[in-house]
Amino acid sequence: MKIIASIGITMKDIQASKPDLPLVLEKVGVSDVKWPFTLKDKNEGEQSTIGLWNMYVEVPENQKGTHMSRFIERLQETTAKMDLSLDRLQNMTKRLIKDQEATHAEVSVKFDYFISYTTPSSFKKGLLPLKCRFTASTRHKPILTVRTPVHTCCPCSKEMCKKNTHNQRGHVTIAVQSEEFIWIEDISQIAINASSGPVMSLVKRPDEKALVDYAYRNPRFVEDVARSVKSNLSHNNKVTWYKVKVKNFESIHDHNAYAETKGGKFE
Repeated sequence: MKIIASIGITMKDIQASKPDLPLVLEKVGVSDVKWPFTLKDKNEGEQSTIGLWNMYVEVPENQKGTHMSRFIERLQETTAKMDLSLDRLQNMTKRLIKDQEATHAEVSVKFDYFISYTTPSSFKKGLLPLKCRFTASTRHKPILTVRTPVHTCCPCSKEMCKKNTHNQRGHVTIAVQSEEFIWIEDISQIAINASSGPVMSLVKRPDEKALVDYAYRNPRFVEDVARSVKSNLSHNNKVTWYKVKVKNFESIHDHNAYAETKGGKFE
C-alpha cells in the first residue's frame, strides 16, 4: 500500500486549543497498549515479555486534549533500551510531563514473568508464570506488584480428620515500594515460603507425593499466610511500604477465602 504524504500543509493543533468546558481531567492518555520489552532476570540475566501498558497525564482546564502519538513515541524510546526498570519507568513519567506540558503523569505495565524451579523428587526443571505490574507516577514512588500462585493445606481439616485434609490453590499478591532494587524472584519466594508449599506446572508422581506431604506438615489459613508475608516485609530494610492480598480458591466451598494487610509509609 502506497501512502502519499501531505507536504507543506500547515495543520492546526486542535489538542492545544481551549476546551468548551474548562475542567481538569486527572487521567487522559492511552490504555491496553501491547508492547514487548526486556527486564532483568535473577538467574538468566534477562527475560523478554509482552506488557499491557497504560500511560496517562493530567490535562489542565485550559487544554482541550493530549497528543496521543507522543505516548507511543516515549514508549518506543523507553523500551528500546535493555532491562526495563522501575527507575526507567519513573523517568518516563517525567518525560511525559514535558512532552504533554502536564502537571502529573502515570505509567503502568502488566506482564507475565517466569521463574524456574526444580521438582522435589524427580528433579525435573519447570517454569512458573507470575503476574506482575510496574507502576510509576509523579504523585508517589514506584510500585512493584507480584502475584504468585501457592498451595495451602487447611489446618481445620487436618485437625478434624487427622489423616485427611483438603488443599487448595491460592494467590499471594505483594505490592512494594522500596529504596533499593528488589528482584521479582525474591518477592515471589516470600509468598511461597509463607504458604503450605509451591505450585508447579510439571510434576511426576513422586513429586506430587512430596508436595502434598510437605503441605500436610505446614497447614496454613489465608490469615497465616498474610501474617507471615507481613512479618517478612516489615523486617526487610529495602521495603518502605507494602500491601499484601491473599486469596484461596476453596476446594470444598463455592467461595474464596481472603485476607489483606499493609504497612509502612506510602510515598
